[in-house]
Amino acid sequence: MASRIDHLLERGYLSETGTAKAGRRPRALTVNAEWGIVIAAHLGSRHTRVCIVDMEGRVLTVEEYEVAASDDIDATLDWLHERFEDSLKALPGSRPPLKGIGLSIPAPVDSRTGKLVGPTLLHSWNQVAMAPLLESWYGVPVIIDNDGTLMALGEHRTARSSSRSLLYLKLGAAFGCGIVTNGEVHRGHTGGAGEIGHMPVVTSFTRTCLCGRDDCLEACLGGTAIIEHLRERGHTVATTAGLVELVAGADPDALELCRAAGTAIGASVAVLVDFLNPETVVLGGRLSLIEPLTQNLRAALYARALPLSISELAIDTTITAENASCLGAAWTIIDHLFSVGSVNADVLG
Repeated sequence: MASRIDHLLERGYLSETGTAKAGRRPRALTVNAEWGIVIAAHLGSRHTRVCIVDMEGRVLTVEEYEVAASDDIDATLDWLHERFEDSLKALPGSRPPLKGIGLSIPAPVDSRTGKLVGPTLLHSWNQVAMAPLLESWYGVPVIIDNDGTLMALGEHRTARSSSRSLLYLKLGAAFGCGIVTNGEVHRGHTGGAGEIGHMPVVTSFTRTCLCGRDDCLEACLGGTAIIEHLRERGHTVATTAGLVELVAGADPDALELCRAAGTAIGASVAVLVDFLNPETVVLGGRLSLIEPLTQNLRAALYARALPLSISELAIDTTITAENASCLGAAWTIIDHLFSVGSVNADVLG
């Protein structure tokens, strides 16, 4: 063990702390936060967020852009590459080496191949593996995953590590759900777990989904759907922020739609609560800021779920907020860097 620790210290994975005492010198060890940095980014359907994170999961820099992923994958990746470079240059002082990149995207990702799998708004991205291109630019490992899954991981590892099971609901322009069971993120067999946006709902606010059905939760009452319903009623709202303002002003149409969305989401999530029996349901995304929506969500969930499933259930607002997906992306790549296989390959050659 001493030999192994010496190797990890020499390679910079660990650092030693402690005050010398009489007799044998104490060896208090910790992860060396300055061993390197990772880029963690969320490429969303409405905005993009880029963070630089150290090896202990601390966010060093944050940049938010009101630019979304476009269907032109090459142009989007070129733009994202420039934003990564901007963030690296913004780091003060001497920059630790870049060790990896984690990227969160609003689409299902096949965990076996790393390819995006439709249905998704980004049609040209379907069956594309983005990681190899980013790896060729930077020469470091790149991991890409679904945003709902990464939000759950970021929230759990950063703020709720004592919780053994939780559901993280991403309520924004699109809907998603990240699942933590027994302290570990659950991705499913192929990475498709948590796609609650395609759960069927009974509602008069119907719209055709990308998957071709007319009763999908996200298509009928997601953030984008609510905005489109409002436009059909003569409102000029164009963003989720505008929707929040309408609700704050007690606009009747906005209140009706948000309350209907909350009820539909709550009834859908009640099925998951009965099935998984989580300790906590975490509400994240910009729609979670709309109180009439979350009130109806809570009411419907408690009304529809079974008594034992909700007897100790907490429904909380996210603590990591807009950094959740970036933190999840960061922890994913950090876990990979510190995995037995990666460390052995580096230390033992």
